[in-house]
Amino acid sequence: MVHPVVDGYYSSMLTTRSTFSFFTVDPTTGRHLPIELPIPQACDAIEDEINFYSAHILRLKTAFNDLAPISTLPSEILCAIFSLATDISDCDASSSATSFGVVINISHVCRHWRNVALNCPTLWSTLDFNAMTPECIAQCIDKSQKAPLAISWLTGGTYPPHHGVDKDSSVAVVLRNQLWRVRSLSLGFQFYQEDAVLRQLDVPALQLESLDIRCAEPTRLSAEAHKAVLQLVQNTVPEKLRRLELTCVLIPWSQVTLPHLTHLSISGKLYFDASRTDPRLLLSAISRMPMLEDLEIVDALDLSSMDPSTEPIHITLPCLRSLQATEHVFNCIQILDCIIAPSLSYLGLCVRGYEDTIPVIHHFASAVAAKAVGFCSFGTVNVNFGSSKSQRRICAYSDVYDIPTILDEACQCSSALSVCFDNFRPELHAAVWELCQRLPLASVRTLLVEGMEFWAMLLPKAHNVESLLVGGMGGELTLPEVLTPSPSRLESKEDDRVYEHLNVLPRLTHLALARCNFGWTTLGALAEETLLTRLLGYLAARAEEGMGIKNLYLFHTTGLSQEDIDILKNNVDHLDW
Repeated sequence: MVHPVVDGYYSSMLTTRSTFSFFTVDPTTGRHLPIELPIPQACDAIEDEINFYSAHILRLKTAFNDLAPISTLPSEILCAIFSLATDISDCDASSSATSFGVVINISHVCRHWRNVALNCPTLWSTLDFNAMTPECIAQCIDKSQKAPLAISWLTGGTYPPHHGVDKDSSVAVVLRNQLWRVRSLSLGFQFYQEDAVLRQLDVPALQLESLDIRCAEPTRLSAEAHKAVLQLVQNTVPEKLRRLELTCVLIPWSQVTLPHLTHLSISGKLYFDASRTDPRLLLSAISRMPMLEDLEIVDALDLSSMDPSTEPIHITLPCLRSLQATEHVFNCIQILDCIIAPSLSYLGLCVRGYEDTIPVIHHFASAVAAKAVGFCSFGTVNVNFGSSKSQRRICAYSDVYDIPTILDEACQCSSALSVCFDNFRPELHAAVWELCQRLPLASVRTLLVEGMEFWAMLLPKAHNVESLLVGGMGGELTLPEVLTPSPSRLESKEDDRVYEHLNVLPRLTHLALARCNFGWTTLGALAEETLLTRLLGYLAARAEEGMGIKNLYLFHTTGLSQEDIDILKNNVDHLDW
């Protein structure tokens, strides 16, 4: 409703003024000409003028954009740039939701980019069924034309299945109809629809290069569903399938032959025997995969079928670069003894240790050391046996890293060897010591040791160490005699043991102490011989012999006053506290 005042003003204006004068452009001469029209016709003429100039400005902007350097590129090159921006060149469909969002943003930049994007089939070939409606899926499939598809789909997102059942059923039909050109398929099952979906996938998958099937619970899949997975694998072209990942899915490995497979990941679920397979059958199938480059086995092998007295089969995988296993120590030993990998550059193990593994863990240490000898020399070694589960780990790196870099959790240093001990008991420390002793440490330049009482016994073998970190648990660590001989012995140069200790690490210039109590007194030592006094004596002795410590790092230490810090600063070039 118009306000009465406004309505009255407008009515009086119409009664007192029947025409309106304005300027328009003569289309022939381009000159501005005055014109006077009745008000109704003037409004229409002005609106026409606005539309004319708006269209003219849009044409000018389009012409301006056409002169931009990126607009002069051929559409094929621009489409390739868009594909790189969305990471669609990778056959993995796990990031398809993000890629689809980038495609939408690209198509809304300008008219030229939109036309190029809409006519680039590969941009619409990476689909996340969970993030799309059935209508959107249909449009993307239409725009992708005949380009190979990368599809990711997690079925059963709600439980109980009150919502999404109709969508899942319709999407399963779409997947079946397009399976002939699917390049990458990632399926996840949470609560339902496993059998119904897998039974739809009984058609040839001629373009399939990557297959990932994950089930939340191993008991969810029926025997028919497991057979459907096997049939899907057999319906692929063996020369094309390069990547296979199965989680809580059992298939008869004796019927699997994939000579061109480069990546294999088999995962079960801890404490669920139903998700495990016979290790000898799986290893026999792996022997028929000579092109394998990455192998990962996680809680997937049955322990009851493993006979330690059985002679292991030997598998030669000349292309294998990465081997990862999270298994019981028996299965880890079997994997290490069976697989011969001359090109191996990364070995990652997580050992499930139990009470009956004490005599076997020594065999495990020998098997790991045999594989580590084939690596290039180690530049950095981190032996961490702290109190938490994640800290019981031995990591070796080919490159030389400084101590702050290794301690920085945000820094992703690439290790060559990683051995983690799950449910590890203190009685097995001797076996870990044997593993450390068997590792090649002569070329190590950076050594980090935490939570190991016998750590000093590693130093004679790692005599080229330049950076050393020593840490303990509970703030009660005291440095052994190898680093901090008592002041009374330092005063007597007739004691050859002092200089023998000093020469253990002749190149040491960076020393770091973590979680140490500098006020702690060693059992049997004099009352004044705290860790601080012993460290000061050690620093002075090394400086006297021309092997002074340049940088001293202190992390989470106790028992130090500001006066103590000032004294330490006078004995090193740099102190980071």
